[in-house]
Amino acid sequence: MQNWLHDPSWPRFVLAASIGGSCLLILLALNLMGQRLSRMQRAASSDFIAEMLRREKSEDAPEPRRELTRSQKRARRIVGAALRGFLLVVVCVTGFEAILAYKTVTNFDDGLLRFQQNHYPEAILAYNMALAADDQSATVYYYLGAALMADGKPDQALTAFQKAIERNPKMEKARIDYGNALFHQARYAEALKAYQAALEIAPKDRIARADVAIALQALGRLDEALPFYRQVAESSPEDILARLNLANALARLHRYPEAETEFQRILKQRPGHAATRLNYGIALSDQGRKEESLRQILMATELDPKDVNAQYRYGTDLAKQGFFPEAVLPLQRTIVLNKDYIPAYNALGDALQKVNRLQDAITAYRNGVKQAKASPLYRQEIDYATEALRRLNAVP
Repeated sequence: MQNWLHDPSWPRFVLAASIGGSCLLILLALNLMGQRLSRMQRAASSDFIAEMLRREKSEDAPEPRRELTRSQKRARRIVGAALRGFLLVVVCVTGFEAILAYKTVTNFDDGLLRFQQNHYPEAILAYNMALAADDQSATVYYYLGAALMADGKPDQALTAFQKAIERNPKMEKARIDYGNALFHQARYAEALKAYQAALEIAPKDRIARADVAIALQALGRLDEALPFYRQVAESSPEDILARLNLANALARLHRYPEAETEFQRILKQRPGHAATRLNYGIALSDQGRKEESLRQILMATELDPKDVNAQYRYGTDLAKQGFFPEAVLPLQRTIVLNKDYIPAYNALGDALQKVNRLQDAITAYRNGVKQAKASPLYRQEIDYATEALRRLNAVP
């Protein structure tokens, strides 16, 4: 079985099986002893009768020992039967408990296997079957929550994580993932409390510390998040993502010299890290260092051509600096990579207008409006494209 040490049902199964087996052995031993004693009693009775017959002939024969009365024999048989019955009940109960625990472990392992294979609905079913046999396992509830999150069901995952925490309040990973489910729903304040609770349980947990920083930043408390980002980065200098988070936080706080030091430290370690190139380029752009910014962002698009954010940023920055012909291609690539990246349609339409490709610009605006109508989040982009089409006399 896989990962059986991680689930409390396995020791429970071993204990129940051990108790049941021990009781069964005791029951068998008592039965054998009873049979042996019966044979010995019959043999002793025969010898005793023969001795009494012999001694009756003697005048000084001692008074014979009295045999047990019928009621005493009956009482002894009743006590023996009751003891054997009690042991039988114990064997049955512990055996049933062992079966339930074994079913829990088996279904739990099946769920782990399905989860590792990314078969999340099957994993969820297996975990629920394990809980049907034993609903007190915090571990099973935790993995059920993880499977539900992976299957895109954060509401149900929240319930599973809550039950895991109720059964084991010291399980910090359940609190972290409970916070992640809340964060996914933009409930940042509640997520922060969950991360802080995990950090209280495990003060050295880097994941919990990083999550506290991210939640604080989402709440607009970046100055409070910075110490946590720094602690995580310094606790593991080889962690590129931790250092990148620290660099970005410094840049957003306009502490550019410190941010640049962190960006350069990462690039010295990993020159081909595309995300660092992109974020370093954005920080340079915010400082007005346009040419250096474009070089870094261009390198990001070359290192990772499928990074939609890098393509869009490169195209829009080119357009802002007046390089409209050059801006068209990265904006087109952005749309190819993600047709739902609505701002790219308007940016592409603007760039095409600047190079007098008016019909292509109209097509770009119209495609953007058509794509954006599926979501109310892009009302502003729809209004912008509609106004651009109106100026081009292309409103249908």
